[in-house]
Amino acid sequence: MAAILTGDADIAQDYAISREVEDSLPPIIELLQGVDASFRPVPHRSGPAASSVFQNADGYRVEFLTSNRGSDDHIDQPAKMPALGGASADPLRFLDFLIREPVRTMLLHRSGVPVVVPDPSRYAIHKPIVASRRHTDGQGPAKREKDVRQAALLFEVLQQTRRSADLALVYNEGGTPGACVAGRHSKRGGDAADTRCRAV
Repeated sequence: MAAILTGDADIAQDYAISREVEDSLPPIIELLQGVDASFRPVPHRSGPAASSVFQNADGYRVEFLTSNRGSDDHIDQPAKMPALGGASADPLRFLDFLIREPVRTMLLHRSGVPVVVPDPSRYAIHKPIVASRRHTDGQGPAKREKDVRQAALLFEVLQQTRRSADLALVYNEGGTPGACVAGRHSKRGGDAADTRCRAV
């Protein structure tokens, strides 16, 4: 059960959308403190000028992410997001792949909360990609291990629910190098996955 539990909420937005939407949320910290007064901004590792993570007294974290389509030099530099009420967002490689074609579902809380989340097949592929790029310091190793466990669970569930075809379509989409990483963690990856990785 611990492998599927999370102590945070990740909220993603494409930078171009944030820039062009010509609208903005109220200050994020005020919205969060309206739910729990103990929420505080967490200083970014690049410096205190920007925050992409907010945490409450129980350690629950709300983190904002955006796509990184450029150089890896931008990974540790938070992006100012015009539509996010003063919050910045951490650039994440392959996030555009993850949030493409999202699905609508319900968060199981009281009478239900409508949410938009990544497609499970994309999430299963994206997790090991992220795991391979985790920092080796701080919480990196623990998060990497959890990423891999969550991906393995998703692969298993997608097969049990007869959605292997969906997984295969996403896996083959675009021929991204990240798919090689995912294939190595899939029970069905095998030698074919390794061959593809060498080709890429």
